[in-house]
Amino acid sequence: MFYYEQNEDAIHHFSLTGLIKEDETISIDYQNGYVSHLGILNNRAHHYSGIQLTGNEIRVLVPLFMNFPYHCPYEILHASYNSGRMDEKLIAMSRITLQDALENGYWNEEFRGVRGTISRVRRKLIVFNLDIGSILQTGYQLQKIGQKISQKVS
Repeated sequence: MFYYEQNEDAIHHFSLTGLIKEDETISIDYQNGYVSHLGILNNRAHHYSGIQLTGNEIRVLVPLFMNFPYHCPYEILHASYNSGRMDEKLIAMSRITLQDALENGYWNEEFRGVRGTISRVRRKLIVFNLDIGSILQTGYQLQKIGQKISQKVS
């Protein structure tokens, strides 16, 4: 499991092996909310495409990238969405909140913001040929468009 402390000044690069080519990367500029698909073309650095994301959209995308190639559990997405951070204490609090929401019938209300944000990010990821797949009662996983997710939880 991966956790992060978001550095607002940082640009992070993700190789996403198996989703993009070996000599390519996806970078996230936290300060400007810009996500870029970068690579080498004709022996030169090349910017293939990019998208602009809101703060909340970055908060759900980063945990998906950090947990790739594995799924990202609901509680990690919930913690990141609500605080912009993923540390063990916040994830544990989200786990308790979501369990209570499930047991007391308000799961949809509690998770609505995360789910709506994931839906918006999915539409934007199309330019990278990427998608976010749902794993029933588990979480979400980054995938190529059209790829089927194995229901095997890693």
